[in-house]
Amino acid sequence: MVFADPAGVARQLWEDAGLYGLASVEVRLADKHHVLFLLELEPWAPMAAEGYPTEQLSVLVWADGRIAATPRGACGRRWLHRYPPPLGQLCLWYPDDPPALRWLWSDGLAAFITIAHRHLQAEEYWRQTGIWPAEDVPHGEGPHPIRSPALRAAAFWRHR
Repeated sequence: MVFADPAGVARQLWEDAGLYGLASVEVRLADKHHVLFLLELEPWAPMAAEGYPTEQLSVLVWADGRIAATPRGACGRRWLHRYPPPLGQLCLWYPDDPPALRWLWSDGLAAFITIAHRHLQAEEYWRQTGIWPAEDVPHGEGPHPIRSPALRAAAFWRHR
């Protein structure tokens, strides 16, 4: 649907997806290779009370199924889980994690945006406290074991 009707997808995200904090969504680019959505995401209510900013996010979808969420206006801000330029997209999960711990297209675009929104809130929490608010994976190449029993159980139960 993203490539068949990008404007319809944006309208569905805005009107029907129930995305908390979605202040705006627009299609900025749509061709046979890419669709680019620009979103504005308000902070969750408790975070808004703490002064968290409204976030601007680009979601780029490639025709081959790749997808990336990139914060806009991110220069001058520290990021813990963000790939380097040129794209500078958020690192939303470890690519070699089991499928239950990663987003898949079958989860839907609204779920991807929710994950990216949660990640933006976590980045701001980290900037303010120096603590990542969830189990964190080591960075770089090599094995990345799931350490906590709760996350291990989540990975197991989603596949059942």
